Amino acid sequence: MRTGAILALALAVLLSFTACDETVVIDDWPPGNTPKGVLELIEDTFYSRDIDDLGGCLANNFTFYFDEDDVGDGPGDYIIPESWGRDKFLEVAGKMFDEAYDIQMDINTSNVGTPDEGDTIYFARDVEVRLLVMVDATSGFLAQDYCDFEFVNDDSAGYDNWLITNWWDHTSEGISSVGSILAWFYGKP
Repeated sequence: MRTGAILALALAVLLSFTACDETVVIDDWPPGNTPKGVLELIEDTFYSRDIDDLGGCLANNFTFYFDEDDVGDGPGDYIIPESWGRDKFLEVAGKMFDEAYDIQMDINTSNVGTPDEGDTIYFARDVEVRLLVMVDATSGFLAQDYCDFEFVNDDSAGYDNWLITNWWDHTSEGISSVGSILAWFYGKP
């Protein structure tokens, strides 16, 4: 009898919340409605290893440009090219998401501004990116330096929806670079 009363009370409380007339407004919805929001979502996709959400942040004509210090080098027999298109980038990121022991991506968006109204292209330069990818519990790769990003506003859905069109990696000053980490997973047997 007592359990029934507790369940009835819990149901009454739950129904009182659903009957509320207040509308909840999320300030940054959809998440990609600003370049800063897209970079924050990119960061989240690496933590959650969500390849579909990562793909949703990238324009169809997306290009990842390797750091010029990495071009021509490579892990093993793989020679790093100047760039990868969207499909190759997502293929390799997906392989990393599946195989890495742990992934931590931090993007410092403090210097990413806001596009002017009506802008269709926006550049974010010198954005600090830190990527730590652990291969197992004791070994991994760290990239930490700056990247540049170009965004395009795809407002075909009726609202601002910024997508990344170009990502320039400039992180080779550290132990590894974002691109060399990805290339390692690409060339990995």
